[in-house]
Amino acid sequence: SLTDDQLIAVCDLIEADQKHLHAVSTSTAAVLDPTSTTDIASRMLAKSYKYSFGQFSSMPFAGASLLGRLLTTDFDANNTTITLMYKQEPGIV
Repeated sequence: SLTDDQLIAVCDLIEADQKHLHAVSTSTAAVLDPTSTTDIASRMLAKSYKYSFGQFSSMPFAGASLLGRLLTTDFDANNTTITLMYKQEPGIV
């Protein structure tokens, strides 16, 4: 269980590397408040990350499930790419 500062440090490392993806799952209610600027999601948004993303969920590994869904896509074939909007994530209720 990492602190928000530690998660931001990991995101910074991932963004500098640009060869990996990083998923942050959080169940902190502050991320749902549009006026909040100190929660993990607002901090990640302020830094405009491209290789790190956050997901609000009561399940601690929801971000890993989203990565599993995304990274099973065959990007070399025709018409195989997917959007993640409204998709069911494996293992997430």
